[in-house]
Amino acid sequence: MASELVARLQAEHGTEILAYTGAGFAGMLLCYGLAPTTCKDRLSMANSMFWFMAAPALIYYSISATLALRASVDSRWTAAGHHSVEFQRAYVALQIVASCVELIKSGSFQSKIPMLAHHVLSCFCYLGALLTGRMHFFAVLDGCCETTTIFVSFLQMALMEGGGVHEWTKSDPVGKKAHLVNGGLLWLSFVVFRLVLFTVWLVAFVLDLLVLPPHIWDKMTTVELTVNPAVTVFLLILSAGWFNKIHAGLVKALSGKVDKSQ
Repeated sequence: MASELVARLQAEHGTEILAYTGAGFAGMLLCYGLAPTTCKDRLSMANSMFWFMAAPALIYYSISATLALRASVDSRWTAAGHHSVEFQRAYVALQIVASCVELIKSGSFQSKIPMLAHHVLSCFCYLGALLTGRMHFFAVLDGCCETTTIFVSFLQMALMEGGGVHEWTKSDPVGKKAHLVNGGLLWLSFVVFRLVLFTVWLVAFVLDLLVLPPHIWDKMTTVELTVNPAVTVFLLILSAGWFNKIHAGLVKALSGKVDKSQ
């Protein structure tokens, strides 16, 4: 059974996922080449540069597919579209790249476990949706959380000494304002596109289950009905932990700005 699923996945999506993966590694290498040699952590800088540029495409595909598939219970559970399929193919491919980078980056393996778990579990759910053609709406709705990636990537670049962005946000008046605005947008995007979004996902999932027609219910697997919501709960908990740090950082930045102005 497992070998049949792998064969199907390879036949229907393998070429595209492989192409996206190759493009992802090429993009990461390009960003590494562009990252200043003066940067203390050049690989992390390249990673942030890459995601800052890659995120808009993922955001476009996920939001457009969510809007296209949201109309009814049937479309949310059984419909698929070009954007939903391409989003999941690209996302799986880029998570493969991200996992490789995460493994070779500096830091203890224990500190990397939450992020690696995020990559692996997300890929598992998306590959399942690609194979069954079901729950694409819920897949791309989760994917809308990538909106926060733009602001996270900018913040990471701003914190890396020697990368150029750090120096710009510390010494240039425009850079200082950009850093503060990015912090505010990061805080807001985390509330809307993670804390609220994942909660809405879970509520929509439960409400749909209560009225799910028999012709859909009979096709659903235990994995789809348990693992998919469990992963979203995991993402919500993980995001809440990250948000605490973001909130503390923004409060600190705003407090410092107020103190200097007095």
